[in-house]
Amino acid sequence: TDITEQKQAAEALMAANAQLAAQAADLASANHQLQDQAVELEAANQQLQEQAAELEATSEELQVTASHLEEQIEAAGRADAARAAAERGLRSALLAGEVGTFEWDITRQRVWGDANFARLFGIPLDADGSAPLERYIDVIHPDDRTAMRAAVARTVEDGADYEVEYRVLLGAPVGRGPAAGGADAEGGADDAPGAAPAGPPVRWLLV
Repeated sequence: TDITEQKQAAEALMAANAQLAAQAADLASANHQLQDQAVELEAANQQLQEQAAELEATSEELQVTASHLEEQIEAAGRADAARAAAERGLRSALLAGEVGTFEWDITRQRVWGDANFARLFGIPLDADGSAPLERYIDVIHPDDRTAMRAAVARTVEDGADYEVEYRVLLGAPVGRGPAAGGADAEGGADDAPGAAPAGPPVRWLLV
């Protein structure tokens, strides 16, 4: 009986040792996995730190960009305000000085003028705000048309500054030909029937 009990005790001890060895192996495997996870977590933490640094740098760049944009917007606002003021001043000067500005399409022979230019000539404009060149010429005093055409020719052919002085017929009907009546330099009517009085000389300078 004692031998049997000793044998059973030895077998139980061997089984316990085997179980402990298995548990130790499991613990070693788990510890190895934990070490691997720790390495992965450290790498992930390093990556997060690098991303955080990049985000911080990007945030600083965005702040600088936003600051520059604000400065540009403010500068653009000041420029717009200055431009608007200059345009108001120009319109006031044009109106006060009886001066108008215009654009001439040489190929199509059409003229676009600002409101003051159109008002000074008093001619109807087409739907696009322009009128044929001849419509403007028709209301220029017949005695002044030759000088005006010569000044235009010099500008087109030689690139010379366009500077000419001429009279505009006040109330002249549209479509008057080159022989239309006008008035002399002093404003007196000429001999043509139904002639329109001429206004003061109008001087146009295009540089």
